[in-house]
Amino acid sequence: MFSRLGDWLFGRRAEPEPARIEADWSGVVSYTELCSVAADHGWLSPDRFLAGPFQRYLDLCGDGETHPRVRARIMEFGVWSLDHFAEQQRAATGADPAAFVARAHAVAADWFADKPDGDYMLEVLTGAATHNHRAPEAAPDPEQA
Repeated sequence: MFSRLGDWLFGRRAEPEPARIEADWSGVVSYTELCSVAADHGWLSPDRFLAGPFQRYLDLCGDGETHPRVRARIMEFGVWSLDHFAEQQRAATGADPAAFVARAHAVAADWFADKPDGDYMLEVLTGAATHNHRAPEAAPDPEQA
């Protein structure tokens, strides 16, 4: 309170906050760097987060040339970034993290629909699998055979 009163009385003004510049997500090629840069972008809108860092994770995980376990590891970092952003939004605006995460899962399901190992990447995203473990395929129903 006194600081603001002093600023008013003596004509001092707070320094304006520097303009925030969104990263060029396509230029981030390391998933660990992507995680770090995304963590510094908690100020993005949910739409910008999904179109920016989250989409970059999907791009990195959807290239069929990298081994699936490597892509699953990348997706694990994407899960952390997604959860971290959702919690930042909850703290800042009171937004429901579960609703945002569900929205991101829907975006990922569409993205991975025609990608190699897309089902595996979705399992990692939802927590059903990791880069070290994938749940065994469901046993076929004998009556369906």
